[in-house]
Parts: sequence; C-alpha cells; structure tokens
Amino acid sequence: MDFDIVLVDVNQTPRFERRVLEEAERWMIYVDEMGTKWRAAKFEASGPLLPIEGCVKGRDDFEAVKARLDPEDPSRYAEGFEKVVELHHRKGKFVALAIWEPFDYCWRLRGFIQLLTDMVRDPGFVRDMFNFVADFQVKLASRAVDAGIDGVWLWDDICYKNGPFFSPKLYGELLLPAHRRMTGFFEKRGLPCIYHTDGNVMGVIDLLVKAGIRAMHPLECKAGNSIADLKEKYYNRLVLIGNIDVRALSSDAETVKEEVVSKLSIALPGGEDT
Repeated sequence: MDFDIVLVDVNQTPRFERRVLEEAERWMIYVDEMGTKWRAAKFEASGPLLPIEGCVKGRDDFEAVKARLDPEDPSRYAEGFEKVVELHHRKGKFVALAIWEPFDYCWRLRGFIQLLTDMVRDPGFVRDMFNFVADFQVKLASRAVDAGIDGVWLWDDICYKNGPFFSPKLYGELLLPAHRRMTGFFEKRGLPCIYHTDGNVMGVIDLLVKAGIRAMHPLECKAGNSIADLKEKYYNRLVLIGNIDVRALSSDAETVKEEVVSKLSIALPGGEDT
C-alpha cells in the first residue's frame, strides 16, 4: 500500500525447530521457533490462532533459552540487509527495525497466563527475563543501527478492549525499566521508538511516554481510544498513528471515506508543525 513507514526485521528467536505435534482435518497443534505451542486453524488465514503454552517452565529452562540467544550471530540478519535499508531510503521511506519488546517476547516463552501470574507471584523472575530480553534486543539491533535505520518498531500487546492486562503499578515496577533500557539506547542514537499495542491504552499511555515511547500505534478505535482526546493531551509530545476504525474499512467505499476524513479533520491541523 506504499506506506511511509517500512518495517525490516531480523531473526530474534531462540531458533527452536518448528514442528507439528497434532493434526486434524481443520486444525493443528504446532511448536514454533520461539518454542511456543499453538493451536491453529488450517484453512483460515486470520485465525483462530491460540497459544497453548511456552517452553519455559522455570529458571533452568530460561537459562537454556538464553544460551541459544547470541546477538552477535551474523546469520540472524538476512543477506543483503544493508542494501534493503538503502533501497527503501532511496524511495523516501522511514525504515524501522521491527522487534518484540520484553513482555511480548516473554509471554511467548513462558505462556501468556503464566507470565501474568508470575508478575504478581514471582516478580524477581519476571524482572530478570524482561531485562535480559531488553539487553538482547538492543545488542541484536546494533547492526541495524549501523545500517542507518530511522527508528524502531516495538511489537507488543499489553492491552485489551477494557485496558491493560496488568496494573499500571506492575508496568511501572517491572516493564518500564526494561523499556527504558531499550528506548535509552536508541534515543542516544537519535532513533525514536514506535510502540504497537492493540486495546485501550488510555490507562497506561502516560507511563509509555515516560518510558521513552515517541509514537503509538494503532490507537484501536473500537477499544475506546479517541484521537481527539489523545491529540489534546499529547500534541507535540507523541506521534499518533492510526485510530481508523477497522469496522468501517470492511464496509463500502463511502463509509471508508467518511471514517478517514472524520479522523483527518481532527488529527491533521497542526500536524505539519510537529
């Protein structure tokens, strides 16, 4: 669709063998390169895709995963990575390295429900995992920084339609320091961090800004995020990306136009000054 922002990626997984464990007519259970076990529909491109469990059952398992994560391994980058970045720059694109941030990375290793439980019952373990992943991702990204990327796209989903999956207090104690380990590294090199999370971000967005996030995506409209409220509060402090209602995008052309124009009428004025 010729977006202004182009994402480039790198192999950030522990490189477990991808394998199918069970298979039926319409679904399968498989393990991916993160060691995460999934149940997936075989003939539906968009799902359902449900995580079952992670490979890390305790600290010993996490130590074994750490041993598989060498950020200096050159094979983690595809051949010709630098040329790809250069080609996108020639086309006038903003090139962002796409990586998982610590929460997203660790729930894949530990299991989603188990990680949320750990954040309450074993915060020391969670803090160790988050900080290790933050440091690993920073080291892994160094080659992309040298290649001239323009920013970093942090993949995550810490919210659902009613707010964050965990309290702002837990975010501040466990995840914010890990985020700062990442954003601080990139800030020193003049690279903004763009943060992706679905769901309603209104209860945690102040902390994300404090953590060094400079842009937010997708500001999911159907989860209650308001571009008017966000612009009023974060004008000149945070780049706002999205807030187009995906329900309108599945309708007719006139409905799509009305949705996009209504949001542009709010978001566009003053945007050229930022």
